[in-house]
Amino acid sequence: MNGDSVNGNTVKGEPLMTERRVQTICLLLLATIATGAALQALSEVMIPFALAVFFSIALAPVVDFLGAKTRLSRPVSVGITMLLGALMLAILAAVVAQSLDQVGSVNFSDPETWKPVRPGWFPGPDSTWETLTEGVQALIPKFVGVLGSFLSQGITVLIFLMFLLVEQGRTRGRGSPASLNGTATVSGTVESRVKKYISVKVLTSAVTGTLVGLALWAIGVPAAVLFGLLTFLLNFIPTIGSVIAVLLPIPVLMSNDASLVTMALALGIPGAIQFVVGQIWENKLLGDAFDLRASVVLLALVFWGKIWGIVGMLLATPIMAVLKTLMEGWEVTRPLAKMMGQAGPPIEVCAAVVISRDGKILIARRTRPADVAGKWEFPGGKLEENESAAVCLVREFQEELGYAIVVGERLGSSMREGGEVPLRLTAFAARPADESAVAVPRDGTHDEVRWVSRDELGSMAERGELAPLDVPLVATIPSEASLPVPSV
Repeated sequence: MNGDSVNGNTVKGEPLMTERRVQTICLLLLATIATGAALQALSEVMIPFALAVFFSIALAPVVDFLGAKTRLSRPVSVGITMLLGALMLAILAAVVAQSLDQVGSVNFSDPETWKPVRPGWFPGPDSTWETLTEGVQALIPKFVGVLGSFLSQGITVLIFLMFLLVEQGRTRGRGSPASLNGTATVSGTVESRVKKYISVKVLTSAVTGTLVGLALWAIGVPAAVLFGLLTFLLNFIPTIGSVIAVLLPIPVLMSNDASLVTMALALGIPGAIQFVVGQIWENKLLGDAFDLRASVVLLALVFWGKIWGIVGMLLATPIMAVLKTLMEGWEVTRPLAKMMGQAGPPIEVCAAVVISRDGKILIARRTRPADVAGKWEFPGGKLEENESAAVCLVREFQEELGYAIVVGERLGSSMREGGEVPLRLTAFAARPADESAVAVPRDGTHDEVRWVSRDELGSMAERGELAPLDVPLVATIPSEASLPVPSV
């Protein structure tokens, strides 16, 4: 009986399953379009609410800390947190107002009051200089307006935030049946990822904004504190925000006829700070917490920026990370979630090519997983953290075969790019520690062990009897003279 008749239901069901997947994808696309339109239409309400949701996740530990240390009720702890938040908003508003006064009488929205003289070091013609100043003139009011709008929405955000923080205390205080079906696990994963992102982003953005503000103040740039604050806010927009933050002081420097050296320092120092803090330190702290491809982040910036403007760009990355986490928990959308993630570093696996004194090579037949079950391989296993290849192979041979080996030089490696994560298999030459010992499968990973010659091994590779990753390693097997000699 052939495989088609045995698995007839599966074969016949494939078109139906494919049709269902296509229908599901189409419905998701339609739902995305409809949701985007609704979010844009309700942006005046949804923007403060979205900000409040992420702030509530970030401030929940503060409220819990106040409640635990002062033994106050949660509403009182939330009230104290709200007062601190309102105080911070008032300080920010005062800083912005004072910094804008430092710019002087320059009105970037009025062409008559902002006509910077073309500096001598500018290489282009007058027409290029005029085009540049006009572009900057149109850009600056937008950023000032965005900052003012952001501060004006602070009261609405605080109101939403207060109710969300109080509600968190109520939901934590009672059990939820959702924990029985895995919903609580997904919710906990989302909350932990958002917490990590917000805490790391606030820390790195605050350090970046402070250093940039101090650097611009030392150079003598007017409104240096304002540019430091804008750097802090714009750093929440991946890549694009950092570039904009570096370029923001240019209009003020142009209006003050700054020298070429001052312009270079005002661009170079903040750029270096952004690179060190954002690209090195921040990436190290975040690690793979969000695991989003650069293309996904870029599309998210465009999509959420179109719907909610600058605030949407600020929230684009955590929103996409939350959506990816939710899709990972749903079987239909799990492949899409994997496509959104980065490949990540490969899993390191070691294998030993054990050759006896008579030139025979030890191989074992796999029982699992399904894609390599029944295939023969050079035994080995996954390289653990802070473990050398020799220690890994000795351990794996004892666990799987009850067999002692002496590991020698590295032979070569092969790579699997497909699958959920990439995998690299590295082979090492080895000899039996005791030629009289017998290798016997012990843990169910293998069901048979065999000693074969080099010619037989090559024939097995040609017939497809070896595991795919082991086939390229056959050509790396050394001569007997280069094998390690076991210690006595």
